[in-house]
Amino acid sequence: MLISQDEVNQGALTERYLALPESATTPLKQSLLSTLGSPKHQAGAVAAQCVSAVAAIELPVGKWPELIGSLLGFMQDQTNTGLRISTLQAIGYVCEVIVSDRGYVLLHYALYPLSPPPTPFLARIKGRC
Repeated sequence: MLISQDEVNQGALTERYLALPESATTPLKQSLLSTLGSPKHQAGAVAAQCVSAVAAIELPVGKWPELIGSLLGFMQDQTNTGLRISTLQAIGYVCEVIVSDRGYVLLHYALYPLSPPPTPFLARIKGRC
C-alpha cells in the first residue's frame, strides 16, 4: 500500500517506500509503465492509478525524472489506443497529486502536443520545471 487517507500514516508509508532500494523500485516502475499499454483496459486503468501513487512519492523528492517524458512519449504512439487512453488517465492522476506548474505543463502538452503553453505562463514558470 502506497496511499493512506490520513496524513500520519501517509508519512510512514512514504518513508517506507523511499527506504526501498532502487533494485526494488525500478522494476516496479518499469512494470507499471509497460502495463499502461495492456490490451486489458482495466489493467491499464489500475496501472495509471499506481503510476500516480508512485509519482506522488518520488517526484517531490526528485526521483523518477524520466516519468513525464515517458508519459508524453506514450501519448505519441498512434498504434496503441489503449496505451494512449491509460497514459492520459495517468497524466490526469499525476496532475492531481502534483499541485504545481509542472503538472500544468504536463497536462498541456498531453492535450495540445503541438502548441506551447501560453507565453505569460511560460515566463512565470521559467526555470522552475
